[in-house]
Amino acid sequence: MEINKADIVEDKAYEFIRWNLDSSNSTEELISDLESQLYKFNREKDKLKYLTVVSQYVQEESEKHAKECKNPATCGTSKTHRETTFFINQMLEEYGVGINNDEVFTSEERYENNRKLDDLLQEIEKLRMGQEIIYDDLIKEIEELKNLYFIGKKNWYQNLAGKSLEMVASGVVSETVSKKLISIAGITFNKLIQG
Repeated sequence: MEINKADIVEDKAYEFIRWNLDSSNSTEELISDLESQLYKFNREKDKLKYLTVVSQYVQEESEKHAKECKNPATCGTSKTHRETTFFINQMLEEYGVGINNDEVFTSEERYENNRKLDDLLQEIEKLRMGQEIIYDDLIKEIEELKNLYFIGKKNWYQNLAGKSLEMVASGVVSETVSKKLISIAGITFNKLIQG
């Protein structure tokens, strides 16, 4: 059985969120604890994933709180959210990822992209008879995309576009699959041109 490392990283990030976000006495303590957790990971990809999960959670909580906060300028919770976001973004920049809020995938966007990729995987399953090796590689590539949301929208869409074009150009995928990939990539190219 293959263990999905991305799931372990995500699980550890949510564990950190549960135990540390509300119980920290200060932003400095929270960031110190976060930095300590990052030392447990050797790969930068895992550190980025971990930071992004925490960052997205803080952003979502900040947005929820902002809807009901009467005075965000003096509110302690709002201040903690702003400071935490600032320091996490600094950490992300240290790893070469300058993700602003527009670059982070929302839950809805991740869900919608995963739904499209799952639809594509179902089509691939139907076509895979007799070409298992080629389609196994294709399935692996598409599943990998589901674990790369932490790299930000622009990089994710570039990755999707590259994989799509590579598979279509090399003739690895059938006409049916290539149309689906081009359809998803078409949205990608529009986003890349605009972004």
